Amino acid sequence: MPDAPERGDEGSTLVALPVLVACLVALALAVLIPWGDAAASRTTSRTAADAAALAAAHAWDDGLHPLWAPVASGDRTAATSLLALPPHSHALASVRAAAQQYADANGEDLVALSVVARPDSAIGFRATTRSRHAVTGTQERTEATSTAEVRLESGLCLAGGSFGLRTAHGCLTTLPEPPAPPAPTAADPATPAAAPAVAAPAAPPGLGDLHLGHLRSTVRLVG
Repeated sequence: MPDAPERGDEGSTLVALPVLVACLVALALAVLIPWGDAAASRTTSRTAADAAALAAAHAWDDGLHPLWAPVASGDRTAATSLLALPPHSHALASVRAAAQQYADANGEDLVALSVVARPDSAIGFRATTRSRHAVTGTQERTEATSTAEVRLESGLCLAGGSFGLRTAHGCLTTLPEPPAPPAPTAADPATPAAAPAVAAPAAPPGLGDLHLGHLRSTVRLVG
């Protein structure tokens, strides 16, 4: 007949079991808490980067409309100035301020912001944000990078790193020469002089025939 277990061994087992469970729970928490904190931090960084990139793109786009209004009304001087404006530096202070504002709103630092040319009359805004607090149990601060773009669909276009006017003939980066004024005709001395006619104001030379449309653009996240 087998010997019955001694009471002392049984008591030791019962005491050790809760200790083992407690150790396993502590180990699981030590792994899960940093993992969950890191996941939450990455999500926050991604949200902040998306918001910063979109804010930068909207600020750039909003700044175009006051420049476009006189061009659309036929102001040749305004058109010349707009075509000479480098797209990458347009409204740069407002672009950076908007990106910084949305990074701050999400509790993140804006560590980088760049303006990049994209194909098909689009310009991109690449924002990188970093968490202000380290992940629990580590020295790591999460980062995320997002890119938003403004795509010019009518009115304006981009070609060769410059603004252009979108016309039926393509993207016009320089204005056409104004037409020469008609030569005066000699008056017949025998004909009484007529009172000079008051001419209706004409569109500035070189813009009236371009048939510029409304300025239209789209802003979206692309990565």
